Amino acid sequence: MASLNPFAAIEKLIDEHGSAKIMKERLALAADQYSVLERENASLREQLANALSENETLKSCKLDLEKEIVELRPEIYLLEDPAKNILQALFDASAGIDIDTLIGRFSMGVNELRFHLESLMDLEFIKNHSGWPGSIYTDGYGQVHHSRGVPESFSILKKGRVYIMRGRIG
Repeated sequence: MASLNPFAAIEKLIDEHGSAKIMKERLALAADQYSVLERENASLREQLANALSENETLKSCKLDLEKEIVELRPEIYLLEDPAKNILQALFDASAGIDIDTLIGRFSMGVNELRFHLESLMDLEFIKNHSGWPGSIYTDGYGQVHHSRGVPESFSILKKGRVYIMRGRIG
């Protein structure tokens, strides 16, 4: 049954209009806050991209500087005795030495020898003439086997010779 009060309908319209106005203001405020957050997010993404790019640049510069230090003063990089001995053997050799010969000459396991060879290659003191290293394993009888069928061969590079010579002079 409809209300007989003529002012009830007017009161209802005023309440609904006020609620709609408040809702509209709240939606406008939420939209403003959302656009502020979108701008902040875009700014933070740009800062992150710049930081990541700068990090990559700094990593590259660090590697370049480390190589330059070794080139200018290789004597400051102190090699462990096994690595020095391997480098000296390659220095003394008239040609490259294969990994089987190195295994026989030094009393160390394949993995330890590979560790020292890779360290010397990282410093650009020696070169692996076989390209990418193949896998080496020993069977139950102590026989060394190569995945390529041919042992890897290593020789000393200029930086390695400089390292050895500066050690003898100093």
